[in-house]
Amino acid sequence: MTAAGEAKLAPTLPKPIYFNANVVPDAKLTESSDDGGILWINVPDGEYTLSATHPTRKFAEVTVTCAPNRIVNANPPWGLHEIP
Repeated sequence: MTAAGEAKLAPTLPKPIYFNANVVPDAKLTESSDDGGILWINVPDGEYTLSATHPTRKFAEVTVTCAPNRIVNANPPWGLHEIP
């Protein structure tokens, strides 16, 4: 995802933590950096739909399943990615 992008999970969870230009999670950010890193922590078990919005670009949605002790990395090509 590029700058000025925003990500969401459904069902809704608290806002994500975005990564800054140094690829470090920064809780003060409200949108992604050019890196596009996004992090939700302590996500309850279940299935979620991850989506993203951007003023000029479209992104594919992805379904992820969260379970105890699982890290979900929804990167392309299996996860959230821009639609050409």
